[in-house]
Order: sequence, then C-alpha cells, then structure tokens
Amino acid sequence: MDRYGGSRARGLKIGLRERLAREKDTVIKDWGGRLPIALVYPNSYYIGMSNLGLHALYSLLNIYRDVVCERVFWERENQERKNPPLSLESRRPLSDFKAVAFTVSYEVDYFNVVSILKASGIPVFSSDRDESHPLVLAGGPCITANPMPLAQFIDVFGIGEAEKLLPGLLPTIIDNINEKRENLLKLLASVPGMYAPQLPQATPVMRQWTENLDNFPVSSVILTRDTELGELYLIEVERGCSRRCRFCLVSTAFRPMRFRSVGILLAQAEEGLRHRKRIGLVGPAVSDYPHLEKLLAGLRQMGAQFSMSSMRASNL
Repeated sequence: MDRYGGSRARGLKIGLRERLAREKDTVIKDWGGRLPIALVYPNSYYIGMSNLGLHALYSLLNIYRDVVCERVFWERENQERKNPPLSLESRRPLSDFKAVAFTVSYEVDYFNVVSILKASGIPVFSSDRDESHPLVLAGGPCITANPMPLAQFIDVFGIGEAEKLLPGLLPTIIDNINEKRENLLKLLASVPGMYAPQLPQATPVMRQWTENLDNFPVSSVILTRDTELGELYLIEVERGCSRRCRFCLVSTAFRPMRFRSVGILLAQAEEGLRHRKRIGLVGPAVSDYPHLEKLLAGLRQMGAQFSMSSMRASNL
C-alpha cells in the first residue's frame, strides 16, 4: 500500500480538512508559478498554534506573492504510526514542496525534526540530499542560540529574527531554487544571517535583529479554538530581556530588549476585540514594559479582558 494512500491516509486528510474548517483567516493560495514552502512546527497543532512566532512567520511568508506557505505539524498519531505529515492547507507531503522550513522553539523538538524528515522520505542527512529533494531550512530561538545539534541535518540555518532575515533570503531562494545544490547553498550563505554548515565559513555569521518593532506588529493571524490559548487574541508587547537568567535563552537569542509603542498595541487590541473577548499580552516579562499602566488603562477603556504571559514578582 502506498504510504500516502489507503483508508488511514484518507482518514488523516479528512481530519485535516475538518481542522482547517474550524480556522478563521487561513491563507489559501494556488501553487501555480509560486515557490511552495512548508512551514513545519515539529510538535502538535495544539502546541504550535499557541506559538505567536509561528503566526508571525506564516504571515511574513505569505505576504510574498511568489510564495505559498503551508503549515505542517507533527501529531502524536503520526509519531506513533510513522505516518508522513501532510500540510494543513492542501494536505500535501513534504516531498512536494521546494523548501521545508522548521521553526524550533524547544530543544526536545530536535528529535522530531529528524523524525519528520525520515517519515517524509527526505534523506535525513544534508550531505545525502540533491536537487531532487526540498531545500531544508531551520530557524527559531534554539537555532539562533546554537544551531550545531542539527548541523548534519539542515541545509541552511537562519540566525536571528525573521523580519530581518526574510527580505534577503526569500528572493535568493525564489531566483535560484533550481540551481545545483552546492551553488544554491553558496548563494544562501552569502545572505546576512544565513549559515550553511556543509560549507566552509570564512567569516562569523551575524545574528539579525529588528530595531523597530513597531514596523512589524505581531499578533494572532489565524484564529482557532483548537489550542491552549484559543480564547485569547495574542499580541507581542516586547522582545528580548534585560535580565540575564542563566537558564533562559531569551536574553541572548533576542537581545537587545525592545518594546512596542502603546498606540500600536492598542490598535492591535482593538482589532483583536472584534474576534475575541480576551487579549493575551505576550513577552518574556510583560511587567517590565515601561508603559504598562497606560497600556492596561487603554485596554480597560475598551472593555477588554486581558492576561499576561509572564510577570516578575519584584515588579508587582
């Protein structure tokens, strides 16, 4: 039986269609003439769709007219039965995509990255892949902090923040995706913030970060109640952290600490209240936001209920 066929596969596809039907504001694009990118969260939908970074990436990638970005998750059923994961939007296997982009937020998901490649019939080691296989990329907090645990498996890493990386990365992929693999990797490695571990590295890769967060408001893009935070409209208040807690990646992977303006946040909240009654304020320590009282007063004026992702007791 074809690994993508049979009654089990049909059941998985029906499940994906039903999940998609419960979403609001999903982006569906025709593949014709576009670069298909699979945005892979190496854990379950329930966890991944609670991750504001995934929402931001999905939006940033689909802004490009020449790109079609679809989400892929690694559900328990896939893990237990070794089923190849399919994209949510069109229910296609990863091997159909020109590029497969992993976003890695937790170290334990390193194992899932390898398992997903194996289950999808894509050679696990980068050195075993050629032009017939998708380009495999990875980014996210764990990758920015230390890409080396996955260096044998990933073609190109993005070191830093997507808002800064994508304007150089995507045009390079679009224009050169059909090049010989070695030439493509060399071109991608020349993009600031991109690291191709299979190539010799003459100069250090500089982490890319966004100076003005107001230029890139980040909030819930797809609304669904099938997640841990499904009743909230999430808004990123700040990025980075001034504390240097040794157990936490945030202060190193996302430095320096930056804040969004109150006006931008309240405008996002106003939009969010059209869809949800509660606003979720997201940041490493929302209580460090310097204009918190003004922000909360504005939310109360709107009649919004709100919650915060993290607060320091010393600031209360």
